[in-house]
Amino acid sequence: MWRDRLTKLNLYALPRLILWRDRLMKLQLHAPGLAGQLAVVTGVLVAVAVGAMYVFGVGSLRGLAETEAITRVELAATAAREELRQTREDLLTAARILGERPPLQRLLSDPLREPLLPILVRSCTSVALDVCALVRGQEVLAATSNDIEWSRVLTAAAEQGESFLVTGATEDTGVAGAAAAMLEHPGVTVFALRRMDAAFAARLSERVGLDISIVDYQSYRPGEGPLAVLNTDALSRGEPVSTYIASLDTYAATLPVATATGEIVALLQALLPTSRRGQTMTSWRRKPTT
Repeated sequence: MWRDRLTKLNLYALPRLILWRDRLMKLQLHAPGLAGQLAVVTGVLVAVAVGAMYVFGVGSLRGLAETEAITRVELAATAAREELRQTREDLLTAARILGERPPLQRLLSDPLREPLLPILVRSCTSVALDVCALVRGQEVLAATSNDIEWSRVLTAAAEQGESFLVTGATEDTGVAGAAAAMLEHPGVTVFALRRMDAAFAARLSERVGLDISIVDYQSYRPGEGPLAVLNTDALSRGEPVSTYIASLDTYAATLPVATATGEIVALLQALLPTSRRGQTMTSWRRKPTT
């Protein structure tokens, strides 16, 4: 009896198995031929090449961006030094103009000194100077500020000439200055000074397009601050030195400023945060110092 059932089951299932087999044969995937293999290999090679170019391109762009940032801070520091040189020339022009003012000329002939200071203050303010003074020899006849150590200023003028830089003449701030002789009053000299303070650094920043800070060398403390290594390296080389400061996430350059006699008076520091690294480089244009 069971044999009859098995025979009936085979007669029923066998045609279906044959049908499924035929369908699977039609759907069976065949291995690709030579052309197909070449296509697969070509596709893999192209994908690998594109990936390699992407990695190389990203690395190259990052390297170019870092190189541009380093170049920008070095150029900014150098441009700030040039601005400082131009400031000294402007101070010399201003000192000569002050020396030609008729009121000052007239009051210097008067034995009374009291009216001299108000006129000097007004004249100094009119040409946007920080400090002005009239000096005869080593004697300060009149000065618009009392926080200047004039002995240092006079020494710097004697050593460097009619335009000069001074450190230590004021607390924590360097000074740029110029001296012009008053021809109608032999022995009398007009001094015009500009403090190299935060306000002056802000003007330099505006002109060069990056943040500029000025460190007075008299108050400089070696080994202190995040730029300590950079400052030391710049002082040893005597030229602009730049690097990336990880603690500040900023690119920085330091440039020492020296007098004609070789004395260091200040450190110029240019800073470029990474958030501004991608900005278009600001063109530097000379503007009159005010």
